[in-house]
Amino acid sequence: MSGTDTKTELNGIICMYKPKGFTSFDVIAKLRGILKMKRLGHGGTLDPMAEGVLPVFAGRAAMACDMLPDHDKVYEGGFKLGLSTDTQDITGTVTEEKGYERISREEIEAALENFRGDIMQIPPMYSAVSVDGKRLYELARQNITVERKPRPITVYSLELTEYDEEKGEGRLIISCSKGTYIRTLISDIGELLGTGAVMTSLVRTRACGFDISDCTTFEQLQAEVDRNGDFTRFVLPIEKVFGYLPTVYLTPDEERLYRNGIQLETKRICCPLTSGRVRVCGSEGFIGTAEITAEQILKSEKTFVLPKKDMNYKGGYAVALGIFDGVHRGHRAVIGETVRLAEELDLKAAVFTFRTESVSEGGKILRRSCLMSEEEKECRLRDIGAEYIFSPPFSELKCMSAEDFVRIVLRNRMRAKAVICGEDFRCGRGASCDVKQLDSLCRKYGITLKTVPPVPDKNGDKISSGRIRRLIAEGDISEVLRLTGTGYVFRAKVINGRRLGRVLGFPTINQHIPSYMQLPRFGVYAARVEIFGRSYNGLANVGVKPTVTDSGDILCETYIFDFDEDIYGLDVRTELLKFIRDEKKFSSEEELKTQVLSDIDKIKKELK
Repeated sequence: MSGTDTKTELNGIICMYKPKGFTSFDVIAKLRGILKMKRLGHGGTLDPMAEGVLPVFAGRAAMACDMLPDHDKVYEGGFKLGLSTDTQDITGTVTEEKGYERISREEIEAALENFRGDIMQIPPMYSAVSVDGKRLYELARQNITVERKPRPITVYSLELTEYDEEKGEGRLIISCSKGTYIRTLISDIGELLGTGAVMTSLVRTRACGFDISDCTTFEQLQAEVDRNGDFTRFVLPIEKVFGYLPTVYLTPDEERLYRNGIQLETKRICCPLTSGRVRVCGSEGFIGTAEITAEQILKSEKTFVLPKKDMNYKGGYAVALGIFDGVHRGHRAVIGETVRLAEELDLKAAVFTFRTESVSEGGKILRRSCLMSEEEKECRLRDIGAEYIFSPPFSELKCMSAEDFVRIVLRNRMRAKAVICGEDFRCGRGASCDVKQLDSLCRKYGITLKTVPPVPDKNGDKISSGRIRRLIAEGDISEVLRLTGTGYVFRAKVINGRRLGRVLGFPTINQHIPSYMQLPRFGVYAARVEIFGRSYNGLANVGVKPTVTDSGDILCETYIFDFDEDIYGLDVRTELLKFIRDEKKFSSEEELKTQVLSDIDKIKKELK
């Protein structure tokens, strides 16, 4: 949503973290009050007892509510054996208390096998399912029980992650299809075990392509509205919901025909597909969804994004061009010149860039090579003067010629009067246009082009994103800090670990490094963690934790100094500041503890 004018209609998704005690409708009602808009819909009902991911669709995005994928819902459900209730959860009235006799973990694991895959499930009486025109929960409140037909559901995975055999209490992680009732699943497992069971807690951790790290809270949203009235940083693009669909790209002429209701023959457009639903993209990005018919016609289904209006400032814009991954000193020189030129010519400073993780090289999406998230990049660009940022996915413009890029994107879309870029900048299909050709095209459309030479370091070597990637891989974060102004930064949710650190006296948080980011050298680092707006120093270990596990999972495990609160599930910003030592396997936990104490002492001295 970069560059969205908050005065225009909101069109996108706000991924809310639904708190306990709220119905899904309560969330919509409260958001209507905060956002002052009525056109809102939600992506999947959650019971009041449940919490977690609830995507809310705003504006034209609300049309997607009946098109959501049904295969990616993930839940964490707590359970207790030994009793049953009328609601199948801990909040209901106890209908049977069999008493808990010890059930082993192995017995539960064996029972779970019966509930994986395609199964039939009878919906509970306390549910919104309609029978003969009446909601089941309305009948249940009148103590009326009716026959319900079993419905097909799919449980893609069902894992027991925690279990206390003494208490008969545990936790499951369930990935399932739409329409699955987790409390009913737990109740059915209890019946098979012969003990009965109730659900004690429920957190939805993933839905509609979003997870907890995408979520915002009422408090965060209200604070942003109160501060400046602009909440667009919480708004996610509607196309994220349709990321699983194959994409059809239209040229500007094809897009014009498509938007005017003309049915396009697939053989006349760049469309290798022969059937099914597709997402449609044009010169300005995502448009909507369509169906390829048996007659090989691209038939529009729903249009979510109308043609973008021109940028609002009548005087025009000075536009910086580049990927800007890492926002290093060379990038800052380009942005600095853009800001200077904007002030000189009475323009506004803007940036055209691509979403870093979407950029391809040799036709392949770059993996493990990005230096920062899109959110981090945008924050840094704004900090150094960018007033407007346009950052479409690379795939949406990769087929566009250089001239169309200048005419449609720079002149028409961004109202560019001046363009600033590095001397090695290239654009157009296949990166075929260099700055000399770009200058000629800019002149043709009344735009001034200015190039900025590379910025050398103190030794005269060019500063580049490729060089910073190498430094990160080598663990030279101190040099990265000097060239970019920050260390190695990533943001990820805190996940459950084995809690060995707490046993050793060093409670840690565990985070997966995002899959698109360049991996740092495995080892121990001085780190800084940002939680609830406050910064804490700490010790971070990046790698596979060889003393603890041989699973091979790449984690960043951080012991935060002077902090011991439960922040599981929270989205946390972690910054590695200096490499301390390589990762190694110790012969004992005691040896590990001794080394960690030494590392902590060294880091505290470094970060004084």
